Amino acid sequence: MNNKEALEQAIKLTDEILVVLQDQNLSKIDILEAQRQFCIDQAFSSLVGKIDLIKSMHLLKLNQEVVEKLIVLKISIRHQQQTVSNAGKATKAYQKNY
Repeated sequence: MNNKEALEQAIKLTDEILVVLQDQNLSKIDILEAQRQFCIDQAFSSLVGKIDLIKSMHLLKLNQEVVEKLIVLKISIRHQQQTVSNAGKATKAYQKNY
C-alpha cells in the first residue's frame, strides 16, 4: 500500500470509528484504531512533499471529531457510573431501614 492509499484507508477507518462511537458499539474501537494507526504510520512515512495536504487536513479534522466524541462518551460513562453508584447507595439505605 503506498502512502496515498494508506491515507485514504486511514480516512475511511476514521469515518468508521466515528460511526462506531455514534452507535456506542465500543467493542470494535480497538481493532479499528489498530488498523487506522498502521495506515497513518504508513501514510506519513514518506517525504512531506509526497503527502496529500488536503487529505491530511481532512484526516486531522476527523481526528478532532473522534477526540470530541470520546470526551462526550467519557463524560456520559462517568455520569452513568455516578447514577448507578447513587442508586446502589439508595438501595442499601432503604434495605437498612426495613
